[in-house]
Amino acid sequence: LGLTYIAAALIKNGHKVKLLDRNITSLKNRFDLSVVDKQTISEITSFSPDIIGFSATTPSMHDVKYFSGIVRKIMPDKKLILGGAHPTIEPDESLRICKAIDIVVRGEGERTIVNLVNNLDKLSDFKGITFREGENIISNEDVEQISNLDDIPMPRRDLLDMDFYCKPMIARGLYGRFTTIFTSRGCYGRCNFCAGYKVFTGCVRYHSPERVLSEIEEIISRYKVDYLYFAEDEFLSNRKRAEELCALLIKKNINKKIKWIAQIRPEKNRVNKELVKLVQRAGCVQLEIGFESGSQEELDRMNKRAKVEDYYYITRLLREAGMRFQANFILRYPGQTMEDLAKTISLIKDSRASLVQANAFWALPGSRAYEELEEK
Repeated sequence: LGLTYIAAALIKNGHKVKLLDRNITSLKNRFDLSVVDKQTISEITSFSPDIIGFSATTPSMHDVKYFSGIVRKIMPDKKLILGGAHPTIEPDESLRICKAIDIVVRGEGERTIVNLVNNLDKLSDFKGITFREGENIISNEDVEQISNLDDIPMPRRDLLDMDFYCKPMIARGLYGRFTTIFTSRGCYGRCNFCAGYKVFTGCVRYHSPERVLSEIEEIISRYKVDYLYFAEDEFLSNRKRAEELCALLIKKNINKKIKWIAQIRPEKNRVNKELVKLVQRAGCVQLEIGFESGSQEELDRMNKRAKVEDYYYITRLLREAGMRFQANFILRYPGQTMEDLAKTISLIKDSRASLVQANAFWALPGSRAYEELEEK
């Protein structure tokens, strides 16, 4: 979805864009890399772009390194650009690892990429990029965040294989056609296991309820989905705005056309019976909650800034309202004791969640946990 925002910004400014999804190509070809490479290269050469961009999270960096090297051999004169969460956090390392990449776009890319492709001969003039200058790697200062998210063009989902992404499936314990949407960017949390706040720095920013409604209506009309997943970190980070959006979904009868799922933080002062009733009326059929642990001591080590007593309040409230919820936990967090684990298991049993997702801890670059482990 992030790439469809980048594509939309470029197209709005007069550029032609093609999105190639190696993940889908892999799935369709049973992960036969020789076939995947051949198809991707064929599409690149037939489109004949001036610039080739890659997007990467930490797990996909190996493929960026591998495939950018292939592209460089075939198209030695093209500019290769890299963006995404991992290169934002580790721009210098990303360029050292991926020898074929010329430029890294850090953080929010919609404005930076347009400036960049229009002025590739003036790299020193632009904020938010890291690039090669001979044998040196140069990082310009950070770019300012986009203050009004409604200024960003609607994401170009039509450039992806949406039939594939939206095919009926079981996901999050529900069956139907799914897709995702972002209605905000950023998170006010600073959990030690997360590096998200370094990608979208500063405060949380929001699309207006009217803009969100327009995007949902487009999704409904074009892709006939049953379920919409609000993919931002915290749907209730601004309760007033969440209530306005819910009221608009009810007023425009969108709640009768599509059901939705959202993530919330388990904080007692943010969630009450009236709010749960409102989101249910607006079409919400499931809430997803990052409990992470049932041990207060472990939550404090995580800098979760949450109370276990609130967790029990939230789970009881949702059960009484008949609201499905998914409880997410992190196992093997550094310093975890058997006592911590026992308390987590007790919370899992007592919560009686519709779904439980247990995630093994992974030290993500940019997170405080990663930095602490690196020091050790």
